[in-house]
Amino acid sequence: MGKLAQRYGDAARSGVYRVRDADIPRAAAVEADAFVLELGVAALADGGWLQVEEAIQLPRTRACIVIIPDAAALAGSKHQETLEALRAAAQWCRDADRPFFAVLVDPEECLALPPLYHERPTG
Repeated sequence: MGKLAQRYGDAARSGVYRVRDADIPRAAAVEADAFVLELGVAALADGGWLQVEEAIQLPRTRACIVIIPDAAALAGSKHQETLEALRAAAQWCRDADRPFFAVLVDPEECLALPPLYHERPTG
């Protein structure tokens, strides 16, 4: 199992992370047999947040990975509540010993988030 797939099983590392491309995180989630929920920013605002809440509260032994492919749209103060809600969900999961990773695809690195893993430079 790859390092990222193993990391997905570690509830202590649950959090909100940034990536430039979702391909590797998505493949690692499949390798880890994680529950994956992929939602755009508009879907989060339009009832998608309930899907996230339901996903983290379901009894399960596998990690929950939420991938937001258009996360750069969350930059700015208008969407701080969404980012805070994701952070709170990650904290709740850490406390409950349930792996949860919000993977925000942000190729321009607009969001001040830690990287999920060390990505090779592009170009």
